[in-house]
Amino acid sequence: LEKSLASDRYNPSALVNRGNVAFFHQNYEEAWQFYREAWTHEAHCIEAVFNSGLTCRVCGKYEDALEFFQKLRAILCSNTQVLVQIAEIYEEINDNVQAIEWYTQANSIAQTDPSILVKLGELYEKEGDRQAAFHFYSDSFRYYPSDLNVIQWLGAYYIEANISEKAIHYFEKASLIQPNEIRWQLMIAGCLRRCGNYAMALQKYKDIHTRFPDDIQCMQHIVRLANDLGLPDAETYANTLKKMEKTKYFKYKDSQRFSPSKRESAEKTPNACRPSTASRKMIVDKLDLLENDSLLDTFLPE
Repeated sequence: LEKSLASDRYNPSALVNRGNVAFFHQNYEEAWQFYREAWTHEAHCIEAVFNSGLTCRVCGKYEDALEFFQKLRAILCSNTQVLVQIAEIYEEINDNVQAIEWYTQANSIAQTDPSILVKLGELYEKEGDRQAAFHFYSDSFRYYPSDLNVIQWLGAYYIEANISEKAIHYFEKASLIQPNEIRWQLMIAGCLRRCGNYAMALQKYKDIHTRFPDDIQCMQHIVRLANDLGLPDAETYANTLKKMEKTKYFKYKDSQRFSPSKRESAEKTPNACRPSTASRKMIVDKLDLLENDSLLDTFLPE
């Protein structure tokens, strides 16, 4: 790079590359100087203008960044990267309406880009338009059905809409992507229970217990369903649950016994820094939105 600049001090490509090196090392002021020199000598040096916008954005100079990207937009009318940069800047300054406008323009050019569709879904949800959010999340899933965040959102949407049978489809997809993640299995079983398929739900919980024999939450569901269905082996399941809870409790006590430093640290923590009962309840309620089941195992015995 230095040789290139030495042979031609006004070579825009060499200046941009030198700026990129400075940017990589987080020397943003130095990077900016090289980029500025590049587009000063060649006004339509796309890389220099684009990277100048990026540098301003990283430094929090959003108005300057927008000016550079708007200049690029005039040159590259159909470039989605430029449109997305503008949208992201508006998103960072919490102007969701403008962000939606620019993401929509980007979507009109790259209609099958799942990341743009997800962004529109997120922003419409922030604006309180759940129906529009659902539309964009659904389109994103159609083009990229392996995004777990999208899958989870759609599953939760159908649960909240009391259409649990449709939610099952998404959680089954998630379980294929993460076969060793118990969460998706529990969500499938929970949806079956919500649909009134209690026998199928119970069998699903039993299958989960076979694969994850130490999971207390799963056994809690088995005990509850066995009691609700009046099954003769309900007491056996209840005894198994008690043993599991005792085992967990003693493991917890042992961990506390052999970790005095953690206990002392907790004792020294001011009460103001500890979550209150109300705040803990709020956490439970948020989790409960997706799966209205017992969360007794969320908190260890005190």
